[in-house]
Amino acid sequence: MAAHSAASGTPTLLVDGDPLGGGLELAAGLESQPGVRWPDVGEVRGTLNPAQLAEALPSVDGLSILSMGVDPPEPGVLATPAVPSVMQAASNAFELTVVDLARGWSVDGSLLPYCDSFLLVIPGRLRAISAARALVPQLRPVPVLALVRGPVGPDLDPLRIAETAGCPLAGHLPHLRGTSSAENQGRLLEMRTQRSVRRLADAVLRALSSPGTPVMP
Repeated sequence: MAAHSAASGTPTLLVDGDPLGGGLELAAGLESQPGVRWPDVGEVRGTLNPAQLAEALPSVDGLSILSMGVDPPEPGVLATPAVPSVMQAASNAFELTVVDLARGWSVDGSLLPYCDSFLLVIPGRLRAISAARALVPQLRPVPVLALVRGPVGPDLDPLRIAETAGCPLAGHLPHLRGTSSAENQGRLLEMRTQRSVRRLADAVLRALSSPGTPVMP
């Protein structure tokens, strides 16, 4: 979604919000590209210049990325006094900031408070739907939309899954062949060129811009 937004000409930042996720840049093939990562901005104090942040970040095809890096970050990397300054600078430097949040509330800090809407990815399985149903009330009053992922179980459909979780449906992401291979080879962002992914990204971005009236592909 972030790559599609950037390719459409929107200044876009993809933020790695999962300290235990292994580094988002590996999936994008940016691990050897120079630029600042979360551990590099931990000592920032006071106001951070938005233009300087944008220039310092690694980027690919117009998409800027703020990742955890390849090496495991220090505990509390997202709980330092620098985080508010970084997120404020990101908001001023980019028209859209997409944050890949950690699953649950991490002891290393969370970027949840800096989000103005949530896209909840829900696999089409009963246990995942039940977990989403428990999570949605904790995210309110911030708008929450559902993105149903993969094949759905018997007697289920994406709209029904979203309704059960308690939030509007933004779209359904079916199983995409080659995704695991693309991630392992650092080519995950190339998946955006698939027609079905482009249609879905368009629909989700429209839904997020108007959370009260989601658009389904």
